[in-house]
Amino acid sequence: MCAKRRAIRTARRAFRTLTVTLLLAAPAAAQWNTQSPLPTYLDVRGVGAPTASHVFIATDDNSFDNGGSLFESTDGGATWVQRDVPFSLGAPLNGMFFLDSLNGWTFGNANYRTTDGGTTWTELPFLGSTYFMEFYSATFGLAGQSSSAQLSTDGGLTWAPAPHAYVEFDFADDLHGLGVAATGIYRTTDGGATFALVHAGDASAVAFLSGTVAVGIVDGGFVRSTDGGATWTTGVSADGRSHLVAVTTDVALAWGRAGSFPDYDDRIFRSTDSGQTWTDLGEVMDPGAFANVFSFAVPTASTVVASDGAGNMFQSTDTGATWAQTFTTPGPTPSFLGSAVPVFADGLTGYFGYGAGFVIKTTDGGASWSQISSGSGHTLIDMDRFAGGDLIAVGENGVVLTSNGTSPWILGERFTTSHVQAVHVIGAQDVVAVDETSRVYRSSDGGATWTAAAATPTGLEAEDLHFTTLLDGWVTGFGFS
Repeated sequence: MCAKRRAIRTARRAFRTLTVTLLLAAPAAAQWNTQSPLPTYLDVRGVGAPTASHVFIATDDNSFDNGGSLFESTDGGATWVQRDVPFSLGAPLNGMFFLDSLNGWTFGNANYRTTDGGTTWTELPFLGSTYFMEFYSATFGLAGQSSSAQLSTDGGLTWAPAPHAYVEFDFADDLHGLGVAATGIYRTTDGGATFALVHAGDASAVAFLSGTVAVGIVDGGFVRSTDGGATWTTGVSADGRSHLVAVTTDVALAWGRAGSFPDYDDRIFRSTDSGQTWTDLGEVMDPGAFANVFSFAVPTASTVVASDGAGNMFQSTDTGATWAQTFTTPGPTPSFLGSAVPVFADGLTGYFGYGAGFVIKTTDGGASWSQISSGSGHTLIDMDRFAGGDLIAVGENGVVLTSNGTSPWILGERFTTSHVQAVHVIGAQDVVAVDETSRVYRSSDGGATWTAAAATPTGLEAEDLHFTTLLDGWVTGFGFS
């Protein structure tokens, strides 16, 4: 390989690609247009949707991000702008929470609040690295750090250490709520100003099904109240479940990983009589190290949407009785540092974001999802164009992107975990690619699916390829043997 070509390849591979560009005019009057807008490669750690078309993405930060790490779209994710939040660099955001269309919070190494749907943001007191923040009314909220928790009764303007080391709350209305701690379930009737112990024991979850009926998990067993949490009765064993979600006034789901590697227990329990009895649904999501239940959303009275730890999406249309997988992640996974969960602005429109700049959207209540962010968080190394105008780009960690030239870049099937060094279009739908191990892959459907061809001799690292047909071609590279 000539020195010039090698230098170009080396520089291309070293360059951290933030945007992919397309030459739109003749060389004499070249014009360039950004084809991969925000969010960029930053890790998505929180999503908020005050309305169906208004969505925010909270991401981490780094020294190259000079404008903050909060992204906003007012057209349902078609276009994005980067807000000036956080106000200083080095302040990653770890999550976001919207209580309603007006009141929202974003948090991390800096914390902010909006009371006008995200038009303006006010910086809140520094609490250290905050990994969890949720408000149960416009005034009462909980923030969690690595080893401590803080309570606010004024929307986050001031904070105080949380007594009893609360881990979560649930409120039936602005005044009546229940708190969960290792010492028991606590109850407030004044909006969180004071709490009283109503059930002693090691509590892990609580949920209101109505203004009077609540269920909880204490000392490894289900408990139930019919008087707004004032008194409780003990039921059957929760068998390792540690979380609860209320679906309707009658239906609740219990979940939470138990067991140990490699025999994890990710079963879901369901009650249809307000917590009096529970049915074991089994592992309705494929078990695996990363496929544990991650979070739930309830967009309608009958629809429940769930995500797993790998970034796959599931939907139930019968209040959690049966489940179907409705989205398979193309590769990104939710960060263990983030608190991104699927959020719904109404019964049909929902958003979920995770991984490097990856955001998906549903407009049918979770029955299907589509990517609305452009590109990928990975370095892109090579690209080519089909005769019909479609584009294909490849890069590090096996990333493959496709676009029709105007739409956002969409993540395709990842056929290798190695860096893909080059891609070459050789027909209307025929395309070949080579990864750094010098293995060649071919596709006959425009890059939708791939087949591995024979590997080149071992000990060689590929840099480029050129094919005349799907069968005949050359791979160039280097080796030291």
